[in-house]
Amino acid sequence: MLKAVIATKHKKAPLIAPALKPLGYNVVTTSLFDTDTLGMFTNEVQRDCSAQIAALTKAQRV
Repeated sequence: MLKAVIATKHKKAPLIAPALKPLGYNVVTTSLFDTDTLGMFTNEVQRDCSAQIAALTKAQRV
């Protein structure tokens, strides 16, 4: 089975896992990277880059 690592502090993995399971992915989480440092949708932390760059940065750091 393939592994998909979700870097999140907001419990998104249980929502994503059911969609990825039929595709052969086992979803795991990591707390090694504080994703909020790249900005928050609520703007509590300003995002200094686009959502696409933030997602790419998360993928590269995990």
